[in-house]
Amino acid sequence: MKRLFLLVVFLILVSEYSIAQDLPLFSQKLTNSFLYNPSVAGDGMGSITFSNRTYWNGAPGAPLTNFISAHTPFGYHKFGTGFNLVNERIGITDNLYATGAFAYHLPLPNDMSLSMGLSSEFTNLRINTSRLNPLHEGDNMLTDPGSRNSVDFSFGLSFKTKFFNVGLASNRLATAFGLTNFSTHLSQFYTGFINLNLELMEDHVLEPTFVYRKLSTESNQWDAGLYYTFKEAVTLGASYRSGGVIHASTGLKFLKKYLVGYSFEMFGSGLQKEIGGTHEITLRMDFWDDKYYKNTRNSGDVMKQSIAFRRKSMSSNKLGKKPMSASSSKFKKKLNRNYIKSPSYRMSSSNKLNNSSRSTHFKKKSGAKSKNTTFSSKKRRKTNHKSYQKKSKKKRPKPNR
Repeated sequence: MKRLFLLVVFLILVSEYSIAQDLPLFSQKLTNSFLYNPSVAGDGMGSITFSNRTYWNGAPGAPLTNFISAHTPFGYHKFGTGFNLVNERIGITDNLYATGAFAYHLPLPNDMSLSMGLSSEFTNLRINTSRLNPLHEGDNMLTDPGSRNSVDFSFGLSFKTKFFNVGLASNRLATAFGLTNFSTHLSQFYTGFINLNLELMEDHVLEPTFVYRKLSTESNQWDAGLYYTFKEAVTLGASYRSGGVIHASTGLKFLKKYLVGYSFEMFGSGLQKEIGGTHEITLRMDFWDDKYYKNTRNSGDVMKQSIAFRRKSMSSNKLGKKPMSASSSKFKKKLNRNYIKSPSYRMSSSNKLNNSSRSTHFKKKSGAKSKNTTFSSKKRRKTNHKSYQKKSKKKRPKPNR
């Protein structure tokens, strides 16, 4: 009796799942995928992700999803590209989703960026007759059910700062514009997300998240979650999805680029609670983090600012009306006051440390009266040669007559 009850609940959920949702749900925190928003491709870093998701372990023949994703930045992190591959089994149907995306990332001041992305999607839906036990084996619908293919495209936008990320995407635009006759099986959907980045203290980050999905004209979903990360290595979090779904995730990152994650979902109440939970295992490798590029770019900006200041100080006075001469007292005071901002400050300081003691030593021995404490290599050779000649003349004995 219990197995019959679970089977009825399972059939109800499968029917709702297949109608209301065209793409599987993944924990976006761990997968870091651009399955729902193509503008995320190559944003901040590249990654290769594999995820396996098993639904409702208490029900026979529950859905199973395998997910592979890879994306990377290029062109000094101004562009990004990648692909998604999803293989899904729901009851007697096998679904395949293949997505390729291209994104452009526009850097803005104060580590902000605006991203735009476009993706194309190929979908294949077919019935697997090997999982059927038909009453009439000669039925043409079962022996040759065929498959349905579809090609579509999506557009997404995202905005990123130090403190939050926000994004919007419109998926399957060809279906929305009526360019394909496949809309009876796949529907257009919209997604939006916002992630806050709250640094409590050093190495402790708290991330509230909110995700909204409009999967069809009659189906809306939203997720609200909270995640905690320690030293960019350990992640713990939980979320609640509309419909009474409770989600918990944990992830461990080691060697600064490899991540192993586990997520668990279950219905909090109702008949669906009897079918068990959903398990998701995620493996991810990160590469080409933009932190090194940003540090290099910032150092270059500092050098450009220092050079611009030097040119400005040498070409105009404080009011910017009249140029200052190099011999004026105002120019000398301003140059001395801001000399530490000069790009040659470190080089001149190191030269002084290396040459001042030597030059003073040569000056005392040679008897030079120059006011400069540093000498060029030619002057040093000449001075040493003269001093050597003087010493050799003094020590040279007189010939006997």
